[in-house]
Amino acid sequence: MPADEYLQAVLLGRDTLDAVDNAAVRALPPGDHFATHLHSTMELIICTGGSITLTLFRTPVTLAPGEYLVVYPQIPHCSDAGPQGCGILQLHFHTEVFQRLFSDTLQDRELYFLIDLAMKRRRFLK
Repeated sequence: MPADEYLQAVLLGRDTLDAVDNAAVRALPPGDHFATHLHSTMELIICTGGSITLTLFRTPVTLAPGEYLVVYPQIPHCSDAGPQGCGILQLHFHTEVFQRLFSDTLQDRELYFLIDLAMKRRRFLK
């Protein structure tokens, strides 16, 4: 099966439960604070309204609507909703599923983000 078909099957098919830990749409009130934590999954946060600041290794990263942040596993981080609050889409997923996809095909098709996921070379990506 070609890599793109396999990716679609993993993310949209029966293997989804192996890939996705949880997914949520959240509305956070102004100034909402979530204390420093970490997890074994990759976290994707997409800002849909207002603003949110995530702090990773004392580095604040503020997201506006339409911006996203990918937090890699085992990276301590906390979050603070902006003065008007914020809306976010949040997804926690396991990186192991991408290791099954890691092959020359990914590089040939310029799927560098998936290669980065498999290699776990970053702390976060905005």
